[in-house]
Amino acid sequence: MLGFASDSAYDPETITQKTTKCRLAQELTKWAESAGKGEDFRNAVWQAKYVDQKDISDTNSLFDLADSTGLSRNEAASVLKDALFKDAVDSDWMRSLEIDPQFVPSVLLNGELLENPQEYKLFEQLLSQHNVKPR
Repeated sequence: MLGFASDSAYDPETITQKTTKCRLAQELTKWAESAGKGEDFRNAVWQAKYVDQKDISDTNSLFDLADSTGLSRNEAASVLKDALFKDAVDSDWMRSLEIDPQFVPSVLLNGELLENPQEYKLFEQLLSQHNVKPR
């Protein structure tokens, strides 16, 4: 059996501890994407977590975020209760383990992995190389 260091990013217990708080937000993000509101919802979650210091593991906070982006609170509750996007998030987690980024943040664009871009210029270069136009 493959072993992991106690502080390894890939230790199943460590992964669970570090990602449990955002798991529900990830599932609702997948739902928001399916409803055409993915970007709005992701931005709202980012603002809540990193600017407003809200607990994104709290379902009421997530339902407020859904509501603020034009999504139904009741439908958000059903999505989580019935784990409708669990498999999609599980698939994303498995893909990240396959890609094996060593740093956060990491950006994957058209198969090219940019890890820990300390300078915005590096991110701009990646976008330019892949003909991504600024908005």
